[in-house]
Amino acid sequence: MKRILLVDDQPDVLQGIRRLLVGRFHVDVAGDAETAAELLEQHAYDAVLTDFNLPNRDGLWLLQRTKERRPGARRVLISGRSEKEFDGVQVVERFVRKPATTQQLLAALES
Repeated sequence: MKRILLVDDQPDVLQGIRRLLVGRFHVDVAGDAETAAELLEQHAYDAVLTDFNLPNRDGLWLLQRTKERRPGARRVLISGRSEKEFDGVQVVERFVRKPATTQQLLAALES
C-alpha cells in the first residue's frame, strides 16, 4: 500500500480528505509544514499532498523540501486559489483545486 503524507492546517479538511484516502493508501497527517518536514525525514512517502496556505511556511516550501529529500515522491498542491497562480512552479507536479472530489484527489495521487 502506498504511503501518503497529507498536510493541511484546517483539522476538518485534513480529516475529511484523510477519510477519503484511507483504505487506498496508508495516510499520515500533519497540520503544518515543519511537522510534515520532520515526517519526511522519518518515512519514505510515495506522495505528499499539501495545502498552499499553512502557518509559518507554505506548501511550496514543503514541496521543495520533498523534492530535495524524497525526489521520487509525487508532489501535489491543493488550494482554493487558481491553478494559473502556480503555473511554472516546478516543485508542483499536480494541482488540485479545493473543494476537490475523491476522483480528483485519486487522479492526482495515482496518475
